[in-house]
Amino acid sequence: LANYIMNAVAALGYDGFGARIAVANGAIDVKVVDSEQWRIYGWKQPEPIDGVQFIKSNLYDWVEQSDIVIWFNCLYHVADPIRALAHVRTLTKEKMYLCTLFRYHDGPWMYVYNPRECNKDDVSVYFGPSLEALERMLALTGWAFKKYALAYDRVLYECTPILGFVDAETEEVRRVSSVFAQ
Repeated sequence: LANYIMNAVAALGYDGFGARIAVANGAIDVKVVDSEQWRIYGWKQPEPIDGVQFIKSNLYDWVEQSDIVIWFNCLYHVADPIRALAHVRTLTKEKMYLCTLFRYHDGPWMYVYNPRECNKDDVSVYFGPSLEALERMLALTGWAFKKYALAYDRVLYECTPILGFVDAETEEVRRVSSVFAQ
């Protein structure tokens, strides 16, 4: 992040971890966008961060673009990852930093968890993709990406929205996603 002049940063998800990174690197307008599901699970309320605005919003209701989007440890909590990645692309002007759960497996493979299987305190961990499946989802939803780091069961990508990504592809993503929503 230190290589970018950041005017607006959106950190999607619970505790503002990404917002702390952005503020430390000089970001001016930093927002944490979260649905506050932490209340359901009895997790502690995130601590305020100087210069950061916390906004309660469902991911799909948030439409304000940011230069940088930091999305750490949230993708596997959404029931429709393809729809979520396509939506986050519309929110991102320059870069998205995506850190997410993955599972070691050869090929484009997706493991679907039973409630509380991955985390006994959280029913909203829905899936763990292989790296190849995750990268296919990124490509399908209009992202160019570079893998930055791999640690245990987490991977970090720097992603750039593909300019001129064809709307027909976005419509196809929506069509396929609607099948999963039924």
